[in-house]
Amino acid sequence: MPDLSKFTETCLEYIGRARESAYERRNSQIEPLHLLIQIAEDESGIGAKLLGMIAIDPTEVYQKAREAIARIPVLSEPAQEIHFSMEMTNLLDNAQEES
Repeated sequence: MPDLSKFTETCLEYIGRARESAYERRNSQIEPLHLLIQIAEDESGIGAKLLGMIAIDPTEVYQKAREAIARIPVLSEPAQEIHFSMEMTNLLDNAQEES
């Protein structure tokens, strides 16, 4: 489990919004796609700026991520607790190791 206290306030905001998105969509877990959508959606954020610097349109990333997330199975009711998927845990662990 990643130590979230090691992340910046901005990262924690993105992670929190990813959690809210997973809950609202009735997904059983928080996936990297939930986080990607939050990063790409923030037009003034560093993620969108970095994508733009390498000639990738953040709006296109956002749209493709939304299409992909629509294919994730949904629960009939919102989950009582939502946890990170294995992929999300690995992503956060790797980010922590790289910092």
